[in-house]
Amino acid sequence: GDLLNVCRASGVSAQIDARAVPVLPDALRALRAGHLPGGSVRNRDSVAASVDNHAGAEATAWLCDAQTSGQRECRSPGVTFSL
Repeated sequence: GDLLNVCRASGVSAQIDARAVPVLPDALRALRAGHLPGGSVRNRDSVAASVDNHAGAEATAWLCDAQTSGQRECRSPGVTFSL
């Protein structure tokens, strides 16, 4: 979300090489288990129409991780909690 906003405001575009972005192994395992913070879901949904996604759904999910989200909310099958 932030990168898209900066690009729009600056009149430029950006390209991210998803293979070059480091991912913590436990974060990837959590994502694959269906644990995705609510802010990350909202980020992904808000940029979906504006991004040419060549990396695939899994990479898009962790590239949209809401690290700067003020409230941590996690939704997974059968579990919802906020921190």
